[in-house]
Amino acid sequence: MRVGSTLLHDHLDGGLRPQTLLDLASEVGYSGLPTSTADRLADWFVTSASGTLTDYLATFRHTGAVMQTEQALHRVAFEAAADCSEAGVRLAEFRFAPTQHLAGELDLDEVISAVLAGLAEARVATGVDSGLILCAVRPMDDSLDVAKAAARWAGDGVVGFDLCAAEIGFPHDLHREALELCQDRGVPITIHAGEDLGPESIDLALRCGASRIGHGIAVVDDCEWDDSGALLDAGSVASRVLDEQIPLEVCITSNLQTKRWDPGAHPFGQMYRAGFNVTLNTDNRLQSATTLADEFRLAADTFDLSDHDLIRIDQNATAAIFR
Repeated sequence: MRVGSTLLHDHLDGGLRPQTLLDLASEVGYSGLPTSTADRLADWFVTSASGTLTDYLATFRHTGAVMQTEQALHRVAFEAAADCSEAGVRLAEFRFAPTQHLAGELDLDEVISAVLAGLAEARVATGVDSGLILCAVRPMDDSLDVAKAAARWAGDGVVGFDLCAAEIGFPHDLHREALELCQDRGVPITIHAGEDLGPESIDLALRCGASRIGHGIAVVDDCEWDDSGALLDAGSVASRVLDEQIPLEVCITSNLQTKRWDPGAHPFGQMYRAGFNVTLNTDNRLQSATTLADEFRLAADTFDLSDHDLIRIDQNATAAIFR
């Protein structure tokens, strides 16, 4: 079976190896981990992240707590690329929120530099060609600082800007100044949208300058489907996403956890067959216990996709890369 070689949506602080999390916690004196063995820790993350998006996001308090030094950030970035390489990835964009790593002695540029150094070392060791997307956390007021950093590091490893975390109560246009700065400086924008809210969130993301959408599964709610799951009609938002072939960074396993869906309830198969520009991604390899190869296998088995289909989905991702 064909697996993907291009990964667009993977959070560094959601992809730590369990043993690395234990090692780093010991190094920095963090005593908040829920268990002390790698296997049990891996299970705890999957179980605790399965519920709502709020439950899912709450687990990041542990990974963020240990990623506050240059050495930790370098190690996590290197291992992310190395682990993705083992799963067949050759082209990747990793993302993280740099303002969440300022609790130690590092400033914003030092945080970014440490991650980029880890990715650069992994590029030599594994051949994975990677770029870095900087995330602003929607409920916070860090977006302008992150956007300025993205512009400052553009061309030196940083390839884009993202708004992440909770959608409900935090519309994207609260960060319009940051988004406008990115547009003015030519920094590509992707926004988490249509993950926990409806098509209106995708619409607003596009109006705010996003050229890709993180998740975007709510686009199906702006469509009319027949009993077989075939597209009958598309509303204004879905029509724009279809007509402009906006890349959708779909993360099936993550969605199954936060929606409490069985695999067959996920709309990925409908989206692909209706002609949406879908890609497959990991989101958070630790919380979802997944790899890109796993996501391709899950999609193929659940939605009866052929190797030709999988190749096309991987090509969608390669064409959408921010570099």
